[in-house]
Order: sequence, then C-alpha cells, then structure tokens
Amino acid sequence: MRLVQKTLGVALGDVAAASVAYRSSVIDKHLQEVRERMPENPAASGLSVYSQNEEDGIISGIFKSMAVMAPKFMEFGVHITENNSLNILLNGGRGAWIDKGLTPFKKTARENDKLLLVDRYIDINNIYTICEEVKAFLAIDSFLDLDLVSLDLDGNDYYLIEEVVSKGVRPKVFCLEYNAKFPPPQKTKITYNAAHRWLNNDDYYGCSLQAYVDLLAPFRYHLLCCNITGSNCFFVREDVVGAFNIRPVTELYQPPRPFLSPFPKGASPSIKYLKSIL
Repeated sequence: MRLVQKTLGVALGDVAAASVAYRSSVIDKHLQEVRERMPENPAASGLSVYSQNEEDGIISGIFKSMAVMAPKFMEFGVHITENNSLNILLNGGRGAWIDKGLTPFKKTARENDKLLLVDRYIDINNIYTICEEVKAFLAIDSFLDLDLVSLDLDGNDYYLIEEVVSKGVRPKVFCLEYNAKFPPPQKTKITYNAAHRWLNNDDYYGCSLQAYVDLLAPFRYHLLCCNITGSNCFFVREDVVGAFNIRPVTELYQPPRPFLSPFPKGASPSIKYLKSIL
C-alpha cells in the first residue's frame, strides 16, 4: 500500500509539474506577442513577485517610466501574500491595505509608518472616508500626490471608483479589475448592491473595460494597458501620460484567460520579508 501511495504521489507530482510548465509556456507566448506588438507598453514588462498575475512587473514598469521611485498607494481587496502592493512596500513605498479580515495581521504588522491596515467592508458610503484616512496616514496634501489606487473587490467596483474619482481621488495610476467577458465597445456593469458577494465564480461581477474607459475619460484618465490574463486594466492621469504611447482600447483589450491564473511564482510567498521592514 505504501508503495502504491508513493507511486501515486510521484505521478500526481509529475502531472502538477507538467501543468505548471505548460501554463508557463503559454504565458511566455502571450507575453512575447505583447512585446513584439507594442514593446514600449508596460504590459510587455509583466512579472509576478507577489501579485496574482503579472501586475507587479506592469506597475514597476509604469512608475519607472514616471521616475517615481517610492510610490504611495492604497489597495482595496487584499490577500496578505498575494496583492499588487507588497512588492512596492519592499522597494521603499508606503500605503494602505483595505479589506475585511485584516485584523489578525495587525499583530504582525504592529504600528508603523509604512503600511496602514483598514479592516472594513467597503461600500459607496464609506470608501471616501477611508481614502481620507489613508491620505492622513500618508501625510499628503492632495489626492493628486497619490501614486496608485488598486481595486479588486469582485462586485461593485465600478460604483466605488465612480464615487471616489468624482470626489477628487485622482491618483497618477489606477489598477482595476475588469470583466473581460465583455469586449469593447460593450458597456456592461452589475447593479449596485452593497451586500453583493462573488461566491459562485460566475460572470456577474464588476464591469467591462469600456465601462471603465467611459467613466474615467471625463476625469482625464487614459487606458494604458491590460494584463494578458484579462483581469486588470491600468489607467494613467493625463498630466503624466506623456511618458507613454497611448493606444486605442481595442488594441489594448485582453480577453479572459483564467487558465493562466495565478502566475507561477517559484517558492511559496510568505510575509517574512514584509515583517522584516515593519
């Protein structure tokens, strides 16, 4: 029996390794296509350190082009070992994580001047107040001094961004989850529901890429890129857009490729490096 179990374990391990290898090869293929088609675009520098997919590399590429060395951020929707800003923290940035369920991590984080933890459900009635809390923590005079807002809440995302941007929260960069099932020019969004929870992995969440493009255009934001998994889109504010080549939304759109997610990361991610700097 032990021999059978050992043999089965080895076989399953081989299958898992083959699956990762295949996924990695497909990822490389799509990234290479982006690099050949638009080599100057930050999507060509996709890389995962702690992000679910290649958001870490895209974000680093964007801020390198802007000469922003230590970005100030707020991220809504966070897992402590898989998010879009842990890599920023490890490279000198400061900011806030906002999500329900962060209180247990507060003991590890202790009080510090690098990372604010806000343990709260997020809706249109409290999100701007949370932004004000983060602004005070970062000691910035204006939301124009904020570098990044990342938001991925699998639900009312469109309405939350509409709420904050209309009240003056205007970071240099937005990183936003979009529903890639609906390609441009389709404008689709769910009906606002503060109690919404995405539980069944169905298609009823968030909004389409075009919906975000139309929402943010009046506030002078330009779509910069999408990641190859078709999960996140990146917008830049008009006053910093000169560092980039802006392309039409139809060229930048990426279709849904959930089979590529999450990106392989090598060794399992931990919070040990984060603990060492807090």
